[in-house]
Parts: sequence; C-alpha cells; structure tokens
Amino acid sequence: MRLVEEMHDAKEYGSIIQVTPCDWDLLRRFAVPREEKGQLHLDIHGEIEASARLQKLINIAEALSQGCDAVVTNPPYMGNTGMDELLK
Repeated sequence: MRLVEEMHDAKEYGSIIQVTPCDWDLLRRFAVPREEKGQLHLDIHGEIEASARLQKLINIAEALSQGCDAVVTNPPYMGNTGMDELLK
C-alpha cells in the first residue's frame, strides 16, 4: 500500500518522486493472481487486470528508486499562475 500511495501523483511529479526502496522481486511474487487448482477460475474480482497494473507500477517504482542526476529548470514563460495547487 505504501508503494501505491507514493506513486499516486506520479503523473504530476514524474521522476522527482521519492520511492521507498523495497524488495522488488518479493513484491512481484505477491502481485500475481491466485491460482486455485481444480477450480474453475472466473476473474470476477479483476485480479488479472489488477495484477498487470501492479506489475507495471512495481517496474516504474523500481526504476525511479534507483535515482539519477537531473537538472530541472523553470521556463521563463511559466510562472506560478501556470501551476495547479498540487504542483505549487
């Protein structure tokens, strides 16, 4: 849940998000749909789609957690008036 919360505004903040380091392989193992042997599996809870989305989130978070050096500048044409409240 912490990972989902940290990545909630990822589209807004991009690579400046601080991701808490995790055991990424362990997270991937838990983010797979349950396999119940001998039972007809109907994806009534959306586990398959949720698993795929969570796997993507884990991959992005792992890449962001490695960090990199970046230079971010504020273009002269963009002042505070061009930013929404979340970005301010």
